Amino acid sequence: MELKNPFGDMAHIIYVNGEDKSKTKLGKLMHDFHCTDAKDMHYKLLADRVRYFKETQKGRNASSGRMFCADRSGAETRTRCVR
Repeated sequence: MELKNPFGDMAHIIYVNGEDKSKTKLGKLMHDFHCTDAKDMHYKLLADRVRYFKETQKGRNASSGRMFCADRSGAETRTRCVR
């Protein structure tokens, strides 16, 4: 549902159902966003970027290793993720 009410900040925000993992393009993208391993992703471009930041030293240095990580309960914490 699009409200068509501008925020006045030049941003365009689209809300999607992140639980949709159907075989549609959107479902495949939501699946990829939930993947922790690039080899399980549908979209090569996204998988390549994930692989760069997670699997190469240069990529890890570029991201400083700081990201939101979910603990086993699903709660997000800002932490330094070391793998």
